[in-house]
Amino acid sequence: MLAIFLPLLLLLLSCCYGQESPSIPPYTKGDDFQLDPNANYRQDLCPAYEKVKMGNASLPEALRGVALRPVLLINKYFNFDKEKGIIPEKNPGLKVELLDKICERAGCTWRDSYGVIEKPENKTFDELLHWSIEKYDISITWWAESLERMEVGVGFMEPWYNADIVMVKKRTDSRSSLMRWMRPFTSRVWFLIAVTIVASGVVYWILKLLDPDTDESEVSKNPSSSIFLASISFTSQFDFHPLTHAGRIFAFSISLWAFLIGNSYVANLTSFLVTENRPETTMSAIVQKNRPVCIRSTSQQDTAILRLHPTVMRKLKVDQDQVYQGVLDGDCTIGITTFSDWDESKNREINTNCNLEIVGPVIERHDGGFATLADTGDKCTSLIRDVLGYHLSHIENDNPAEKFRTNAWERHIELRKDQDCTGNIEEDIGNRLKFTHVSSIFFFHGVLTAFALCLALLIWRLRKRETRNKNTNQHSNLRKTLQGKEKGVLQRSLETSFAMSNNISDATKEEDRIIIDQMRNIVKEEVKEHVQDLDTKVSEVLRLLRIFIT
Repeated sequence: MLAIFLPLLLLLLSCCYGQESPSIPPYTKGDDFQLDPNANYRQDLCPAYEKVKMGNASLPEALRGVALRPVLLINKYFNFDKEKGIIPEKNPGLKVELLDKICERAGCTWRDSYGVIEKPENKTFDELLHWSIEKYDISITWWAESLERMEVGVGFMEPWYNADIVMVKKRTDSRSSLMRWMRPFTSRVWFLIAVTIVASGVVYWILKLLDPDTDESEVSKNPSSSIFLASISFTSQFDFHPLTHAGRIFAFSISLWAFLIGNSYVANLTSFLVTENRPETTMSAIVQKNRPVCIRSTSQQDTAILRLHPTVMRKLKVDQDQVYQGVLDGDCTIGITTFSDWDESKNREINTNCNLEIVGPVIERHDGGFATLADTGDKCTSLIRDVLGYHLSHIENDNPAEKFRTNAWERHIELRKDQDCTGNIEEDIGNRLKFTHVSSIFFFHGVLTAFALCLALLIWRLRKRETRNKNTNQHSNLRKTLQGKEKGVLQRSLETSFAMSNNISDATKEEDRIIIDQMRNIVKEEVKEHVQDLDTKVSEVLRLLRIFIT
């Protein structure tokens, strides 16, 4: 009875106390860990291999009931709880999810017989790989496939990781070629240029309203023609023809503004084009120009780059995040990484403001996955590679709609995601002209424009006062003239009356009165129309000024 209930009791206790702890060997930190040459946890699987070889068992079922002895390397794909020494129940990591799913299909177990290690600082990845596959059934991390590793007996499973070697550099621009002409200025500067063009056109139109002699062209009913002239001045096409002092001051201001802004645009655009055409998007060009390259020390990428480009100027980093940081800080021109690592890291905080981008072609193609010792005769460890590789390659067939491998990778990326660099990518504006760079040009144009407008208003007020005084004098003279004419008509009437005595008819007197009344009415109407016309123009100008100021 004790033999029956003791395993059940142990199982119940393990459920109550959470996830399993590593049993072979106990977890040891990387800085204290030594690769024990005497340790050996790899089990003999030759009996199971013989059954498959003799046809007594199928390959997919060959590991059913076997307790595998894997070793898991602690990294971003395995979230081992170092304080408690257990695998967390929530978010254990992508490698744990894959291994659980594979063993579920194959009928094997591993959680009661696994080991956990960290990479020792004094060991290379190749040394860690060889030690782990010689001492354990399988090494659980992403190991990049290579001919060099295969030649020394490393067996690779069905890949789940894209280990293509790629280059990452600091972003220069992310927009399509259709909008590259806007690169020299920031969006804020372009907005201010548009506002300045419209405002300048309206100001020149107001100058023409205040004084129709401001320009050779006629005054239009709306400022559209003046805005058009202001806009083409930005392209160095000057069609203003000022005749007054205010108009000439404004014309000088906008031409100087257009000249400075236009030349700043051309100079910066040229700089962008020269920088963009530098052939530094290939590894050969980087090596030829002796540019520094950040790369993770002792990694497969480091080995491959040294083999392909022995003279490369490397700057070795402890981990991949330091590689990215080195590129952002300007310590290196490019950083070397793998495609899958970049796929995950591009949306993490390490990619500050989404300023990193992948560039150039793939340097060398590699797959990545779990690894075992290529052993078909000693302990037949290759059986693990074949069986687990079979189930990993067919894992999608369990439920095609579930897409386990794809969704597991996407969940892993989403859990580590700190930002979104897939759509709205922040632009690198380090070399683009900001408002602070060109603010003095806008300020100078604004001051001259305001001075021209004030001068035009002053002249308009003086002319208005002069016109009012002149009209007053004209009215006075006209009144005197009318009075003189009335006296003349009256005098003639008296003389005629005395000459003709009582022979003057009522018709003649009536005719003289009609003539006098008509003359008075004509003069009054002319003066009234002239004053109304002046008041209408003044009211219109004041209304436009209020609209423009507000």
